[in-house]
Amino acid sequence: AGPEVCRNSCDVCANPRRVMVRDETAAAVVVGGAVQDNCGEMITAAKLRDFLMKGAAAKSSLTGEGAGRLVRMTRVQVDALIRVMVRDEFLVEKSVRCGRKYSCAQIRPGPRLHGLLRGDHHVSVEVATGPKA
Repeated sequence: AGPEVCRNSCDVCANPRRVMVRDETAAAVVVGGAVQDNCGEMITAAKLRDFLMKGAAAKSSLTGEGAGRLVRMTRVQVDALIRVMVRDEFLVEKSVRCGRKYSCAQIRPGPRLHGLLRGDHHVSVEVATGPKA
């Protein structure tokens, strides 16, 4: 319902959420580097998220500010970061057949990834704060 119908009585108006925009460029560079390093093998969004969130992986092959940020991110935040990177063409998500019956989403480097890794682009993620609607 639009504002003319709502009259400030709907759930969204009763429980407003603020949106905060965070610069996640450092974390996005780590994600992009991990995808680029693994582009020869199939990596799904779930596999990528699990790899990035494990502290052992962050200590061994992922270093720097972005890796530290990823370790502190929740699963939902990492998923949001991956979605934003796909939307902004830093990553490409392609549906491929994984078995006889199943398909899965494969993550590959996108056309703008090299620019991100060079420092030409920034990645901002919107995070909802406040009470849940």
